[in-house]
Amino acid sequence: MSRTLRRGTLGGVLAAVVTATVGVLVAAAPTPAPAVAASAGTGTGYLHTDGNRIVDGTGTTVRITGINWFGMETDNKTFHGLWSTNPWRNQIDTMARLGYNTLRVPYSNDALKPGATASDPSNDEDCGWWGGNLSKAGAFPVRLTVANRLVYSPHEYATSVYEQDWFEAPDFPANLPGIWDRYWGYLYKQNIAPIMMGEFGSTLADPRDKVWLERLMAYTGSGVNGMSFTYWSWNPNSGDTGGIALDDWTTINTTKQAILQPYLIAPVGGGLSPRRPAGRRPRLRVVAARSPTGRPIPGRAVSRVR
Repeated sequence: MSRTLRRGTLGGVLAAVVTATVGVLVAAAPTPAPAVAASAGTGTGYLHTDGNRIVDGTGTTVRITGINWFGMETDNKTFHGLWSTNPWRNQIDTMARLGYNTLRVPYSNDALKPGATASDPSNDEDCGWWGGNLSKAGAFPVRLTVANRLVYSPHEYATSVYEQDWFEAPDFPANLPGIWDRYWGYLYKQNIAPIMMGEFGSTLADPRDKVWLERLMAYTGSGVNGMSFTYWSWNPNSGDTGGIALDDWTTINTTKQAILQPYLIAPVGGGLSPRRPAGRRPRLRVVAARSPTGRPIPGRAVSRVR
């Protein structure tokens, strides 16, 4: 999969920057001060897992419905779009206003430690998408020394990225749920572990891609008990998917947003309806996804949140 121009602390707007490795998401959960569960499924404090659920410190179900903002894994070593006339704080405020409660940040070690290297995972011969094949994870699960911290994070794309066989099948799109069940959805449906789709997106130039996105979102389920996800991407300069932001980094792609909107669990103080107190910004969680130095990896599926 190729991309053109693909994909600190951001102040009080963002909370809980985290680290990452490949194919799974690990919920780091040191015990914070006693917390009161936040409303609307966004949770509060550190996260852990319970069966196929991500939960906060009070045991309340949390659904991550976020978006990717890339650039830190590229030669720029910082978020793309900082060159635009729309300040970064405004861009994050817009993400929260639209309903995204988490920001996923792909990065390379080189962005933090110049000269560092990272391993490049190999592909299975029956891979689907790079990072999208977790078909053997049920039989050969990732085992952590601390229990209840593992979230699998597959990637899923449409024809604007690659023309997989199933997009040309005569039973498309009815065949899609079975494909997702096979590669990663079974982990959630069998209560093995939570799913957080780390990347999925399309330009929607092909009408099939719009159908794909609609079916995929329906597959994740509605409300706080649905599968978690982070859409690819905020950036308009993702060559094979485009973004939620258009080329001015301000205007929104309303076609994509309209499909995603019913599934978004807005952060406290965010969303399209509620009004937040003056001077207060909504807080987004941050998930970091590591790529090998200087090269975006479109199939990374292990991250860590807290």
